[in-house]
Amino acid sequence: MKPTKTASRLLASVIAMIMCVMLLFSMSACTETPADSDPTVTSTNSVVTTTPDEYASVWANATYTEDKTFGEGANTFDFEVVVGEHSVTFTINTDETVVGKALLANELVSGDEGDYGLYVKTVNGMLADYDVDASYWAFYQDGEMMMTGVDMTDIESGAHYEMVYTK
Repeated sequence: MKPTKTASRLLASVIAMIMCVMLLFSMSACTETPADSDPTVTSTNSVVTTTPDEYASVWANATYTEDKTFGEGANTFDFEVVVGEHSVTFTINTDETVVGKALLANELVSGDEGDYGLYVKTVNGMLADYDVDASYWAFYQDGEMMMTGVDMTDIESGAHYEMVYTK
């Protein structure tokens, strides 16, 4: 015996409602916060961010807390250091052709040389050590994350480079 169109529609509607209820329950389970979690740390798309207050101890080690201009030369670029809600921008004038060389010459970055180039650990006197607390310096140019390190990036005069403390 063949089911009627009305019975088929009713069955499809019931199945759709059951699926919606299941989806609703599964989504609400994702929003619960474990009782032992730290309310000052949030996670978005697997990227952990911290509240601005947690950056105060990092920012306390900054060599410069006010914007500053360094050097002389044919190439000029801005270099912004961002830690939470704090930032400072340096205008770099240099004859160097690579961002990292200009930053090293002005003692704004330091780190370890490795197989993949300079691993920047300290920027403007502030340490980010992935081995200690999963923090690192992310390198950007004009708002776009770079796929090369500072020591492999040619200076584009007038560009805006950023090192962002990331945890």
